[in-house]
Amino acid sequence: MSTPRPSNKVAIRRGLIGAVILVVLLAAIFVLLGYVRQAQPSAAPPNPRPAPVAAQPSSKPSEAARPAPRIREVRELLRGRAEAVRTGNRAAFLAGIDPAAPEAFRAAQSRLFDNLRGVPLATWYYELDPRFATDPAGLAPQPGDPDELWAPKVELGYALAGIDERPTTRPMGYLFARKGNHWYLSSDTALGPGKTWRGPWDYGPCQTLRTQSGLVLYHQAGKASAQAVGAQLDAAVRAVTAVWGNGWSRKVAVFVPGGAEELRSLVGPEFAANTIAAVAVADSVNAREHVATGQRVVLNPDGAAQLSPQALSIVLRHEITHIAARKDTVDGAPMWLTEGFADYVGYVSSGIPVAKAAPDLAAEVRDGDVPEELPADTDFQADANTLDLAYQQGWTLCASISARYGQPKLVRFFLDVSRLGKIDEARLGRITQRDLGVDLDGLVRNWQGYLHSVLR
Repeated sequence: MSTPRPSNKVAIRRGLIGAVILVVLLAAIFVLLGYVRQAQPSAAPPNPRPAPVAAQPSSKPSEAARPAPRIREVRELLRGRAEAVRTGNRAAFLAGIDPAAPEAFRAAQSRLFDNLRGVPLATWYYELDPRFATDPAGLAPQPGDPDELWAPKVELGYALAGIDERPTTRPMGYLFARKGNHWYLSSDTALGPGKTWRGPWDYGPCQTLRTQSGLVLYHQAGKASAQAVGAQLDAAVRAVTAVWGNGWSRKVAVFVPGGAEELRSLVGPEFAANTIAAVAVADSVNAREHVATGQRVVLNPDGAAQLSPQALSIVLRHEITHIAARKDTVDGAPMWLTEGFADYVGYVSSGIPVAKAAPDLAAEVRDGDVPEELPADTDFQADANTLDLAYQQGWTLCASISARYGQPKLVRFFLDVSRLGKIDEARLGRITQRDLGVDLDGLVRNWQGYLHSVLR
């Protein structure tokens, strides 16, 4: 059966309605296409002007990619600067310095190059990361009316020959200036204090004293201290190795700074320089890969000059123990163990009686005041009245473990605790029970018995 067809009028009306609907649909499609087109990011112009970078230290990526020529040319400037250091080309080194830079900066760069002549370098290079930058708009006006200023993130990488298994890197707060088609290094202070790391070569001509187990880097004024260290260095490395084993580089660099400012630059502001004879530092530590870079023993030039040869030997062994152990340990372990173990290594083969090495603790024990608990980390703070006593307690605690269980078990216990970093008392107790067969109360009782036997 066929379906009846509509009359002509109805068909025309439906045709008109369909046409109107089609027009509306087409209009909607055009509007939608226009909206989509507007919503898409517009194509960048051939040479987009980079967006300004937030005025802050090199800690966040810049929002715009840097023009390739600027990156390439500044990298080439740094490459030439590094090659000039490695090859001893003074003219090439100074050619990269902004001719309009202040005389003080140009003179300092000239001295820097000369001061490096006495440093045995395995490598010297610079790394530029254009993703990070400081906005130069907030800086003071620079001399010479530069066409452009740029302050990308730059790090110095260097390695001491015969010492560093891997290079270490340090931040350099460099400001570069473009004059026409040429880029120059304009300043290393314009970004603010502390942005540029200062090495010994920034403070004067460097000299080096080599030994079988390392080197001592010093300035002429520190020659006597450097010679004293050099005479002890090999024996100190052997003493540490006898306890710790051969699983470390057994090569040590000792820096003897020329004054307090250089000392602070090398060890950082967290150390109270007037309370230390020496300190072991590292630029970076990767405990997972068992790698520590930039390890140095830095002497306090004032304190070290007053040490007897025997005392200097103990100080060196203490600090070198930190260097040997650092790649296998993590910060945060109880300080009585980390500092006490280093002191134990310093004293173990010295022949010094415990009563002489721990006079404050000996006096307390003779007065009947025997420690009843493990030393707290706060006792080791530089401004604490208990600092000397805390160190004496820490190393006698380690000595008591060695005396009762043997030195290998002390080393194992130290490593098992120190590689975990900060742990609570419960976990420390479990490790003590597993490694030594006693709980923490038993550890303290054993220590008390040891003190009675050696101090009375």
